[in-house]
Amino acid sequence: MQYSVSHSNYDFFINKLFINIGLKICKTFRKSVALFQKVMGKVRFYLERPTEGTPANITLNYAYRWDKLKMSTGMKILPEHWDKNIQRPKRRFLSNTKLKYKQLYEFLEDLEIKAEEIVTDYRRARKLRTLDKGKFKLLLKDYLEGGTEEERISLFDYLDQYIDEQGKSGKTKETLKMYGSTKKHLLKIADHLGYRFDFEDINLGLFRAFRDYYWNGKTTYADNTVHKYLSNFKAIFRRAYNEGIHDNRRFDIDITRDLGVRKTPADTIALTIDEVITLAEMDLPEEYDQARDLFIVGCFTGLRVSDWHKVTRDRIIERKGVNVLKLYTKKGRKAQYIPVTPRLEAILEKYDYLLPKFYAQKINDKIKEIAKKADFTQVESFGRWERGKLAIYKKKRYQRITNHTSRRTLSTILRSFGIPAEKAKLFTGHTSEKMFKIYDKYDEVEEIIKLAENDFFRL
Repeated sequence: MQYSVSHSNYDFFINKLFINIGLKICKTFRKSVALFQKVMGKVRFYLERPTEGTPANITLNYAYRWDKLKMSTGMKILPEHWDKNIQRPKRRFLSNTKLKYKQLYEFLEDLEIKAEEIVTDYRRARKLRTLDKGKFKLLLKDYLEGGTEEERISLFDYLDQYIDEQGKSGKTKETLKMYGSTKKHLLKIADHLGYRFDFEDINLGLFRAFRDYYWNGKTTYADNTVHKYLSNFKAIFRRAYNEGIHDNRRFDIDITRDLGVRKTPADTIALTIDEVITLAEMDLPEEYDQARDLFIVGCFTGLRVSDWHKVTRDRIIERKGVNVLKLYTKKGRKAQYIPVTPRLEAILEKYDYLLPKFYAQKINDKIKEIAKKADFTQVESFGRWERGKLAIYKKKRYQRITNHTSRRTLSTILRSFGIPAEKAKLFTGHTSEKMFKIYDKYDEVEEIIKLAENDFFRL
C-alpha cells in the first residue's frame, strides 16, 4: 500500500518546522540579550527625596553585572522640571538659558556614556569581576572631578607616607615598628601572590589569600599572631578609607566569622612566689645576675620590659610611710602607682637606682638558662590554635619563661595573696578586669584545687 504526501501538507510541515526553529532562535536571542543587559547594566538617573519647589539631588543608579552602584552626580533640579520617563530635564525647559538645563542634559548624557564605557572596558579586558562598587565609584569620581587613576596614591605609597607622618608626630618606636612590620608583611604577601594589590583589590578573597599565606607557609604561625596581622591590615585599610584615599569598604570583614581565625587566650605560664624567691636567691655570674635582677624587678612591678628602665630614684614618692613608684608607661595614659617591696628596694639599691641595660631577647635567653639551672625542668603540655585547629605541644617549664612571664607573675601572685582582681589591676595598670584576667593565671588552677577538696573527689 502506498502513501502519498500532498504538497499542501508538506508545506504546512515545513512552515511549522521553520516557525519552531525561529521561535527557539528568538528565545535564545532574548536570553542572550537579557544576559548581556544584566552584565552591561542600565544607567538610570533618579531624584533623591524630591519635594516640589525644592531642588533635589540627581542620583546615578547603575545595576550592572550582579552589583548595583548608587552615587550622587553633584547636580540638582526642581522636581517639576524633571521628566521621569527620559530621566532628564523636561525638553520644554532646555531652551531656557537661565536654567542651563541644556548643559545639564548633556552632562547626564556624557556621564551615562562614561559609566557604560567603564563596564565595556573591563568586560573586554576580562576583568569585570574585579569592578566592584568602590572601584566603579572612584573611576566616575575621577571623571567628574577631572582627576585620573594614576593621580591616586597607592596602598604601599600610602603606607610609606603614613609611617613618615607618624614618625614626625612623635609616635613611639614600638608603634612605628608595628607599622613598618605591617608594610613588610604586605610586601611579602604581594611577592608571594605575584602582584602588587591595591586598595581597590581588597575583598574577602584577598583576605583569604592573606590568611592562607600564614597558614600554608613554612613557618607555623599561631592563630593569635595571624589574627593580629589581619587586624593590622584592616586598621590600615580603614584609616585610608576614613581619609578618603579609597572608597572600597570590603575590608570590613569579621576575621573570626569570615576567615575562621580565632583570637583566644594564650596558654602561657606565671611563676609562683616560691619560684620567684628561688630565682632571686641564686648565686650567679655577673651577666646572669643582672638579667635575673631585671626579671625580678618585672615580677614585683608588673611592668613591661620596655618600661623597666623607668624605675629610678626620682620616680619614687613617699605616702604615709610607704614608698611608691609613680610611672607613666608607654601604653598607659594615666599614672600607675606601684608599692616598692623590700626585695624590689634591695635590687634598686644594689644598682644605685640605675638598672643595667639589656636587650629584651638577651634577657629571654638568660632567664631560660637560669630557670634551667634552678631545676624548673618539669615537662608541661600546652595548647596553641594553628590553622583553625588546636595543636598540643610539650616543653620543659624553663623553656616557656619569657620577659612577659614576669608581668603575668605579678598578677597571679597578687591574686594568690587574696587581693581581688578589681584591686590587683591597679598595680598592673590594666584598664579593665577583662584584660587583667588574661594575665591572671591564679583562678585557672586554684579553682580546680578548691573543687578537688570536695568529698566527691575522695570516693
